[in-house]
Amino acid sequence: MPLTPLDLITLEERSDLASQLMAEWWINAVETLVDSVGSERTLELLRPHFVHGGRASSHVIRDRLGWRDTDLKTMSTQLSFMHYLLRRNRGQILMRGDEEAMITFDECALEGQPVEGCVSLCYFTTLGTVEETNPRYEGDLPRLRKNGDPFCAKRVRLKGAPNIPESDPRWKSVEVEYPEMSLEERNYFSCAYLGESWLMGTRALIEAMGAKEAVTRSSQGMRTRGMTYGATWKIKLGLDDDASGAATLIDFFNTVLGQNGLPLRHDDSRPGKVIGECPFSGAMPEACAQVEAFFDGVCHEFQPELRFHYTRMLSKGQDSCGWVIERA
Repeated sequence: MPLTPLDLITLEERSDLASQLMAEWWINAVETLVDSVGSERTLELLRPHFVHGGRASSHVIRDRLGWRDTDLKTMSTQLSFMHYLLRRNRGQILMRGDEEAMITFDECALEGQPVEGCVSLCYFTTLGTVEETNPRYEGDLPRLRKNGDPFCAKRVRLKGAPNIPESDPRWKSVEVEYPEMSLEERNYFSCAYLGESWLMGTRALIEAMGAKEAVTRSSQGMRTRGMTYGATWKIKLGLDDDASGAATLIDFFNTVLGQNGLPLRHDDSRPGKVIGECPFSGAMPEACAQVEAFFDGVCHEFQPELRFHYTRMLSKGQDSCGWVIERA
């Protein structure tokens, strides 16, 4: 049996690729918002979505890990672990009694995102997580590498507690135990959180400018990103520069993202696929329109006259997704 593209990469590479794609789509949504409505309005639009997301995700993580305590140490461990699930490091925890904790991070897998993305993913979600877990405390983001700080820091503080400098000797480093999690499960959570971030960014785009304009503006960056990924992975997988090669790569991306369906049709002039299972099936059609633009960019890197488009969409209430690659 001949090798498939999935046979050419490790499970870890496959997991990383899925998260990378979700991260790229999220970053594109933020960049489109900032370019269209400015930084202040972008943060105003994203804030309610990510505060609510922080509230919801706190329950998901706590239920999965069996955490019942709501003390400061447990909350700090939770915030650190959530950072890790987004394919970043877990960070270091400093605590000052039961009044305040600081979780610091010196690396990030989303270095390329705008500062508005950092504020949304780290500050707004921290607000929601802390408020939902223990309303006696409040969360914030006092340090941010994007603003020139040497590290990023999430803080959880007892409401009404005084400001204490970081040099104060009462700060103590805390060692915590993190739960074991398989690569498959970590990948699931990473893609779920980054995918939901992208969808929340899409909702904000629609709120800002309406569905049609949101798709038009966001699709420009998505198509460019598709071209970049098409060029990289075409070479990595050794694919031919034709419609069949483009279809093989898109089928590969489909599988990595959990978009499962029937095998490709063996028609080199008009290859396609039917997808019956997709993690975005409950999303808005505007999200799928962005994916369409991304895959159209992938096709362009094989032959400029190739065009990708959906013939059916689960997000429109149909029973499957269908796509084809045709010549313009």
